[in-house]
Amino acid sequence: MIGLLRYCGDWELPHSGLVILDSPLVTYKRRDVQPGEEIPEDVSRAFYEALARTPPDRQIIVLENEDPPEHVRPKIHYTHFSRLAGVGRYGFFPVVARGVSSSGVV
Repeated sequence: MIGLLRYCGDWELPHSGLVILDSPLVTYKRRDVQPGEEIPEDVSRAFYEALARTPPDRQIIVLENEDPPEHVRPKIHYTHFSRLAGVGRYGFFPVVARGVSSSGVV
């Protein structure tokens, strides 16, 4: 998907300029490992470094359970979903408290 995005952008071919990837690094986990074993750091690092070089007229949204490496975060628009009030962002949708949404309307 990213290759198609880059190809179309480089050759000025029609493309929305947007790619959304859901858990792209999960396939790199080794089989028969203990729960919680991480993907090799070099694979993850190279993946995010390559995405950080994406031209600003193209957008790649990655939904991943693991955080990107610290050194890449300033180069990308990174949002941490924590499910904890006051830490990063609680979730994808705004939290509704006491029957009132963040906009004041239910």
